[in-house]
Amino acid sequence: MFITAVTAVVGKNTQPFQTVLCPDQYVGRILKLTKEQIDFEKRVSVNNRPANQPCVILILESPHIMEFNGQPGPAKGPTGKRIREHLQNLLPNNAPIPKGLILLNAIQNQCSLGVTTKTYRDKVFLSAWDSYAREDFIQRLKNVLQVGDLVVNACTKGNDPKNHPELRQLVECAIRSVRANGSDYRFCHPVSWYSEQNRKSSWKVSK
Repeated sequence: MFITAVTAVVGKNTQPFQTVLCPDQYVGRILKLTKEQIDFEKRVSVNNRPANQPCVILILESPHIMEFNGQPGPAKGPTGKRIREHLQNLLPNNAPIPKGLILLNAIQNQCSLGVTTKTYRDKVFLSAWDSYAREDFIQRLKNVLQVGDLVVNACTKGNDPKNHPELRQLVECAIRSVRANGSDYRFCHPVSWYSEQNRKSSWKVSK
């Protein structure tokens, strides 16, 4: 299905790209996140998340290049670094915070095709989303969601929101088909959290 979605955008003549999936993962306890870490405390399938431990489900749009270094996994490189540095401080301190962290890509395929995200990512994302990925994401979210979980939509808006739907808005709409109020928090993409302004920014759901 992904190859068909890619072909619809770029044709059959393109450089090799990743066709394996980047799995959704439980990556450990939020209180154990530190800026000194080079990776998360652990990386295991969401199916092996600890029982009876509410989690923050942090949703990104799709894996890029570093996510396929070694065993595939979400939020490697700068994205994961920013999450470990800043996520604890972004979550409200006036309510109980879930203990665990789950990383989940809206689309598990490499929509960027391994080149700069400005080239293909948005168009391939939209092609895949319309053909199969929306329903796949909804089912995965339903499967992982448990009582007490917080859902954080941290997808990018995309590179061309004036001419195409914002990727994060499409994902938010899908989240609302699973839980009526949608995500609990909507943040900028973690790769931009180096900026205090970006860390403090939230975004509104389109009507």
